[in-house]
Amino acid sequence: QLYIERVMVDYIHLLLNSKSEISLGRVINIPDRSLNHIAFTHLKHESQTRGMSMFQTAVSYIMRLRLGGKSYAPDPKCKLNRYVKGLSEFTDLMHKLSNILEDELNPR
Repeated sequence: QLYIERVMVDYIHLLLNSKSEISLGRVINIPDRSLNHIAFTHLKHESQTRGMSMFQTAVSYIMRLRLGGKSYAPDPKCKLNRYVKGLSEFTDLMHKLSNILEDELNPR
């Protein structure tokens, strides 16, 4: 139970501080999304190249894929390409959690 609480705290912390690599590292593969240490390392390198947080890099990467078109598409040689499914699941969950948190903070 303590583990579950810690994971939830890290998800919330990441929502509030998208630059937290520690929280991202703890939750990126919970539940299992096939985003292992190698995927985390590739994401870190890509984020350093882009000058963005790792979380912002993941969101940006998935959004560029979804927008499609040659002008938006990530580089075909990008090492994140093999982790599309896991990164997509992760960013979708974070978006849903963000909406839930926003609804709680701003009830109608």
